[in-house]
Amino acid sequence: MKYAYSKREMTVPDKVSFKLDGKRVEVKGPKGTIARDFSHAKNVELSSPAKGKILIEARFPRKADLAMLGTLEGHIKNMILGVTVGFTYKMIIAYSHFPLTVKINNDVLEISNYTGERGVRLVPILGNVKITATKESVVIEGIDKEEVSLNAGRIQQAAKVRFKDRRVFQDGIFVYEKFAGDQLLWHVKT
Repeated sequence: MKYAYSKREMTVPDKVSFKLDGKRVEVKGPKGTIARDFSHAKNVELSSPAKGKILIEARFPRKADLAMLGTLEGHIKNMILGVTVGFTYKMIIAYSHFPLTVKINNDVLEISNYTGERGVRLVPILGNVKITATKESVVIEGIDKEEVSLNAGRIQQAAKVRFKDRRVFQDGIFVYEKFAGDQLLWHVKT
């Protein structure tokens, strides 16, 4: 079905301020500031028709443009959620025989004694996130959901079992809970 016009309208909370400069969005809240550039969205326009409103619109949209409207709306909602309450990913350290140890040294996370290896696996910490490591878990906190999830994915990939049967060797570091502030977004079902 062809459309002549499609739009998504969002309301921004009072404690959050935003600035639109073409397709660049900057959101400022109690936890900090996030800026993103959406110039890759070709047939989509961003505007602010009233105070506290963001309008995402496309004229004569194709299927990809309709999908881009929802994508941009989701990104901006995540930016608003991040600057108001922040995101937290909790990861569990799992091992069966060799005790895995995780340390943070400057901007590098060090994984040692992984399945008895003598070498240390290094994971650079990217972006503006706070990572704390205990004996049983790793907690990643930040205001940008992409940075938090990127670091969680990189840690999980660094502790991935290779060339062994995954059903037998279940060692690793895995995400088991995701939070936005105090609200639980996702968890591993037991």
